[in-house]
Amino acid sequence: MNTSKGKSADNLTSLLSQKGLVVAAPRIDVIEQRVEKCREDGRPFRILYGETFDEQGNTLDSVKYYLFTSKLAKLIGSKYEIAVEPTILVADLGVFRNYPDQIREMRGYAEDRQDFATNVRETYNGTFEVKLLSDIATTDEFMVRLEKVRDVSRSDDALMQMIIATVPPDRREESAKNGYIYSMEEIATILGIDIKVGPPREQLYDNATNSMLSHFGVDPLLPVYLTQTYPLGMPYSSYINLPIAKYGLTPYKAGSSQLADSRIIIGRTAKEDVVRLINDTEIEPARSKPNPVLDILMTADLARQHMEGQFDSDLANAVYKRYYDKKLDPADLKARTYSELERHILDILPTSSSAVNEYPPAPLVPDINPWGGERLGKEQRSAGFVISDITQEIKEFFGSSTPLFTREIALGHTDFDRIVDAMMYKDNFTMISGFSSSGEFHYGHKVVIDTYNFFRKSAGSGYFAVCDIDAYVSRPDTSISSLETARRYAIDNITDALAMGVPREDIYLQSRQSPDYFTFAFEVSKIIPYTMMENVLGHKDTGKYSAVYLQIADILYPQISGTPAPSLIPVGIDQKPIIRLTKEVANRSKGTYSFIPPSVLYLAHMPSLIDYSEKMSKSKPGSALLLGANQAEFESAIANAITGGRNTKAEQEELGGRPEVCPIYEMHRFNNPSDEFVSVTFEACKAGTLMCGADKAALKESTREALELHRQKREEYAQIATEIVRGATS
Repeated sequence: MNTSKGKSADNLTSLLSQKGLVVAAPRIDVIEQRVEKCREDGRPFRILYGETFDEQGNTLDSVKYYLFTSKLAKLIGSKYEIAVEPTILVADLGVFRNYPDQIREMRGYAEDRQDFATNVRETYNGTFEVKLLSDIATTDEFMVRLEKVRDVSRSDDALMQMIIATVPPDRREESAKNGYIYSMEEIATILGIDIKVGPPREQLYDNATNSMLSHFGVDPLLPVYLTQTYPLGMPYSSYINLPIAKYGLTPYKAGSSQLADSRIIIGRTAKEDVVRLINDTEIEPARSKPNPVLDILMTADLARQHMEGQFDSDLANAVYKRYYDKKLDPADLKARTYSELERHILDILPTSSSAVNEYPPAPLVPDINPWGGERLGKEQRSAGFVISDITQEIKEFFGSSTPLFTREIALGHTDFDRIVDAMMYKDNFTMISGFSSSGEFHYGHKVVIDTYNFFRKSAGSGYFAVCDIDAYVSRPDTSISSLETARRYAIDNITDALAMGVPREDIYLQSRQSPDYFTFAFEVSKIIPYTMMENVLGHKDTGKYSAVYLQIADILYPQISGTPAPSLIPVGIDQKPIIRLTKEVANRSKGTYSFIPPSVLYLAHMPSLIDYSEKMSKSKPGSALLLGANQAEFESAIANAITGGRNTKAEQEELGGRPEVCPIYEMHRFNNPSDEFVSVTFEACKAGTLMCGADKAALKESTREALELHRQKREEYAQIATEIVRGATS
C-alpha cells in the first residue's frame, strides 16, 4: 500500500471531523462515491468557497476558508489520485446591486478581495483559483443556468419560499424588487459543484440548491460547514440574545453587525489591538459554546501546515483536547494562539496593494510624534503595537556588561530574542542606527550611539546613517534653511560619531547613497498607503512623509544591497511609528523581497535640563548638554539645570530628594560607568543626605576627563568627517 496515500486518507478523515473547525461534513464513503462518479463522467472533482466583501477590509476569517479549501483539495487529490478544481469565488455582482451609485468603488474592493485571496494562495502555496462572479456571469453557460433557476423557482411555491428564506428578514422587501436575483445567482453558481465550503448559514442556499437537482440532472451538493465566526473582545453573554448568537457574524464581511472593531482585519488591525482582542475575549469552558480564540488558532495552524507542507492537524487537535480537558487554562490558550497567529500569518501574509490601500486604517500610534519634544517612557510602550518586556533571562545574559538592562535604560523590545540568539550562537546580525543632521549632538544622542557601539562589537556589519535629506525636508526653514545647512551639521555629527567609536566604514551620508537606494525609497512610497501614513503620523506633512520613506529605506535597504540577516535598531520610544511602518513595508513586500523585520531595542529618553517632562533637545536653550561643548559651557549648563531637590536644605534632609525626576541623576544613570556609584547616589538623594550642589559637582568631576578626551578625538576626526560629506580631495 502507498503510505503517502494512507496518510492522506487519515488526514482527510481527521480534517473533516476536526473539532473546533468543522461543524458538518459528508462521510468519507459519500465522498468516495462522488469521486468515482467524477471518474465515470471524465471530469475533475470541484470544490467551491464563495464570499462577498465590504469596504472595511479583508478578514482573518476569510483566510480560514481559503486555507481549509486548499487543504481539502490537496488531501482529496492525493488520496484518490484525481484532478481537483478548488475555486474561491468573489461574488461581486450582488454588492454592485446593493451600491448602484458606488460601483466604481465597489469594483475596487472586489478586485482587492481577489488580490487578497491570490496573495494567500501564493504565500501558502495554495491550490485554488480565484474568480470574480462578474467574469463567470457573462458566459452563455451561466446565463442559461440562471434563467432556468428563475423558471423553476417561479413554478414551485415551496422552492420559492426556500429561496426567500436565504435573505435576511430586514432585506427581503428590497430583494423582492429585483426578483431575489442574488440568491438565484448563488444557486446557479453552485449547481454542479461537488463540495461547497461555507459557514453554517449557507445551508439555506444549499437546501434550495439540492431541491432543484431533478430539473438540472446534476449530482447533489456535498456541503462542508466550518465553525461560526464570533466577535472578539467580549463575552458570549453579550450577544447570546442577538441574531448573531445562532449563525455568528458573516465571516468575509469585516463590518458584519457593525462589529469591525471586534474582528482581525488583515493589514489594518494593529498587533497591539490583536493582542487586546484576544486577551479581552471571554471564552466558555463548554465545547458547545463559541470559542473565537480557538477559531484563530485553527486558522493559524492551517497556515502552518501549508508553510511546512505537512497536512496533519496534530497541533490544533492537541490544543483543543488539552483546553477542554482543563489541562490548558484560558490565558495559556490565548498566549499560544497569538504566538501561532503572529508567526504564521501576521508576520508572513502580505496585504493587498490595490483597493485596500484606500481603507482608512485603524489609528495606530496617534499619540506619539517622532518629531515631538515630549519625553516618553514606559507608559507609552503599549501605544501603537506591543513592545515586549526586558525579561530576567535577557538581564542575566548580559549581566553587568552594559547598563542598558541593569539600570532600565532599555524600556522594552521587539524581537530582541533573535539578536540574543545570534550573539549566543555567534551568528551574523547587522547593527543599524542613524540621526537626522538637524543640529549638534548632545547627551540625548549619546545613549543611542553607546548602544550601537556595544552591540556593534558582536555584529557582522553596521550601517550608521547621517540623514541630511531627512533633516532638510522634515524641518521648517527656520531650523534647516537648505540642504547645505543640513550637510554642515552632518560634518559635526559625523565628527562626534567617529570620536565616540562608530567605525568609519559604517557611516554614510544619506544624500550620497546609491541610485538603487533611492529607487527603493520610491518603492516604499508605493507600498505604504497615504491614509496609513496620515493615521500613523497624525498629520499630512509631505516633507515628513518623504523623510519617513528614506528612514525605512535606511533600515531595510542593507538587506537588499547585502545578505539578508537579522538586524537591531536602538531607538527612543518616540520612533515607534517609524518602526511600525517599517514592519508594514517588510510584510507587504514579501514575494518581491525577503526582508527579515528588524529587531528593536527601545531606549529611555535623556530628559531636558530645564523640564524633566521633555526630552533633551538643542532647539530649546538650556535644554541640552552638547557633546562638543567646552568645559566652561558644560559646567554652566549643569549649574543652570533643574533638579529633583527640595526648596531648602532642611526640607531635603526631612523629606529626601526626588532623583526619579532629576536630570542630574539621569546623567549619572545613563553615563556613569559604576553601578555602585549610581545606586549610592540614588539612595543618598532619597535619604536627604546628598544635596543638589554636591551632586552637580560630582557630575562635573565624573565627566571632565571623558569630555576632554572626546574633544581631542573630535579634532582628530574632523577632516575624515568632512571627506565623508564633501568627498575626498586629492
